[in-house]
Formats: sequence, structure tokens, C-alpha cells
Amino acid sequence: AGSVSDEGEKARLLAEAETLLLKGYEGMKARFDGTPKTDSTRAAMQQRIIEALDRLIELYMASDKPEEVQKYRTLRANYPIGNQRQE
Repeated sequence: AGSVSDEGEKARLLAEAETLLLKGYEGMKARFDGTPKTDSTRAAMQQRIIEALDRLIELYMASDKPEEVQKYRTLRANYPIGNQRQE
């Protein structure tokens, strides 16, 4: 079993990762939403959004936050392309 300080460090790192992943996802999503549908970069942008959502799902699974897992799985379902990561 890990020590209290190990658990505290894990919680701190997960919280830091959450902040960075959310900021990245939200920025990519805003950019994607503002890009014309005819823009040739949309497919690549969409793939990056999918990857960010997959990482958020993994983070929330590791953080034992089932409500957040479900929230981001629901958002992920809006993007049918790309391979969903297996648990």
C-alpha cells in the first residue's frame, strides 16, 4: 500500500492533469467549432478532439469519478470516427 504522501502526490498529479486536459480539450473544441466545414484541417482537428476525450475518460477512470467518465463517454459518442480506447 502507498503512503499518505504517495496518495497525496497522486491526487495532486491527477488534478493537474485534469486541468491541462480540460483546457486543451476546450481550446481544441472552440477552434474546431469556429472552423468552416469546408476547411481541410477539420478531420485532423476532430481526431485530436477524440484523443483528448479518450484521455479525459482514462483520467476520470483512474480518478474513480464515474459521473465524469459517463459525461465524457457521451461527448465521445458524438465523434464516430477514430478508435475508442478499450478499458
